[in-house]
Formats: sequence, structure tokens, C-alpha cells
Amino acid sequence: MAYITLTLTFPDPAIAVISFNRPDSANALNRQMGLELKDIFASLDHNTVRCVILTGNGRHFCAGADLKERKGMNETQWH
Repeated sequence: MAYITLTLTFPDPAIAVISFNRPDSANALNRQMGLELKDIFASLDHNTVRCVILTGNGRHFCAGADLKERKGMNETQWH
């Protein structure tokens, strides 16, 4: 799967690096990013990958939830 909000690299077969890639919004977690994170973790080979490193592109790791996106959503839409 091609990811829009994340990048996934393997500097070593046992190490997965997931980078949040929404630097213009301080890497705020939106619905798309949540779905992509879920897909990445489900697709990792748990017999090979022993370490997952989370990092953020740009100046910020992650600002938390994307409140601009969430403003117009109800709880069902958010989850």
C-alpha cells in the first residue's frame, strides 16, 4: 500500500522506521494517518521486526489529534 501521511523504511530487516509526514500541520494525527498506522502495524512481519521507531518529518514529532479535521466530525466518524 502506498501511504499518504507516513513513510515506512527498514534500515535493517529487524527495524521498521515509521515517519509521520504531515510537517505542514505539525504531524497532527488525522483519520488518514490513523488508518495508515493501523495498516502498517498489521502488515509488519512480527517474526522479523523487533523494533519500531516512530519519528516525525519537519520540526515536530506529532502535535496530537488534528483538531481542524475533528471539528466537523462526530465520535462515530472519528473512530
